[in-house]
Amino acid sequence: ERMPFLGSIVACFFFFFLFVVCCLLLFFFFFNDPATTEIYTLSLHDALPISTVSSAEMAAEFGMPYVFALFLNGDQEVMTKAMKTYHDRFDAAGPGCKRAMLALPVVVAESADEAAAYAAEIKVVRISLESGRTLTAGNLESAERFGKQSGEEFEINVTDAPVVHGSPEIALKKLLDIQRLHNVEEIIAVTAIDDFQKRLRSYELLSDVLTEANKASIPDQGQEVT
Repeated sequence: ERMPFLGSIVACFFFFFLFVVCCLLLFFFFFNDPATTEIYTLSLHDALPISTVSSAEMAAEFGMPYVFALFLNGDQEVMTKAMKTYHDRFDAAGPGCKRAMLALPVVVAESADEAAAYAAEIKVVRISLESGRTLTAGNLESAERFGKQSGEEFEINVTDAPVVHGSPEIALKKLLDIQRLHNVEEIIAVTAIDDFQKRLRSYELLSDVLTEANKASIPDQGQEVT
């Protein structure tokens, strides 16, 4: 009779562990400047940003908000499966709080061509181990180091990141289309441009176009893009 209670405790510890890991990753990528950190963490709420279908299953099972972090995973097919799984398996009649969110790689610039150039520099580095495990690394050097430390044969693949990019108006339209497609309440924009001023400008442009869109009272009132 105590097993469900024990299972909940184990799940809570598991989520807490993954939350700490994700916080450390966010610290590594964004804490070099307080402004970008604030933009992200203000919208983290109590959800857990992880990037697998199994994480979506667990979030739905325990009635938790869920964030799929595409900026960490880079696999849009997995994102689609994870979000569908979360929506299908969440028990709306249960005591939990359903809130579906996406953390997306986003680049906004004055022109579409400029945004495309910045987006082209952002890569996804995946390392596949002989044992079947596949992981995403921050860069090629980290992937090579991890592969050597694993003691297994490994293969590294570098691909373009699925960055939502464009001029302010184009980027906003793309984000709203994604919001409707995956039925999410909130989108967290993560901009990984190395140059801080350009990264900050990307956030400013997105913020400005959102402000103008809200003033114009566009029909899409339910979305959050932060």
